[in-house]
Amino acid sequence: MGMSSLAEIAARHRVRLLLQHGSTVSGHLHSESDLDVAALFDDGQASLASVVALSAELRMYAFRRSQDHRRFLALERPYVRQALRRLAAR
Repeated sequence: MGMSSLAEIAARHRVRLLLQHGSTVSGHLHSESDLDVAALFDDGQASLASVVALSAELRMYAFRRSQDHRRFLALERPYVRQALRRLAAR
């Protein structure tokens, strides 16, 4: 099963508008940054169950995306170490 796009997730949960906000948008990322999103549901009012269901699917989406990039992040560590060693040797 392929990963759903954000548009597919929004449609499945009857979300009209999904906004990303906070440090990931403003560029003020830090080690404790998280992903902040706001949702406007089609009916204008969401039940707790619908918010929880959307939140759960968005968490899984974010987790899968981070796993997709994990191997690239692992390749980056040795490169950074090597670059730092070269800089320190100057």
